[in-house]
Amino acid sequence: MSQLGKIDTMQRALNIVNEHVHFSPEATQGWKSNSELPQAREILATENDTKDLPENPVHTPWASKEAYLEA
Repeated sequence: MSQLGKIDTMQRALNIVNEHVHFSPEATQGWKSNSELPQAREILATENDTKDLPENPVHTPWASKEAYLEA
């Protein structure tokens, strides 16, 4: 690969990373618009903040893929 080809490939890779890091979600995406990296408030949640979490069925499958992903 020529030097110019390597630079072009590197620039495309940097563009992909930049778009991922500076992702601007659309309001219509629901939970999918949440950041992949947790916020400090999510990591430092109190017990009161976690009471709405759904039960995780470990001996049976989830009702649907959407139910699993939304949990």
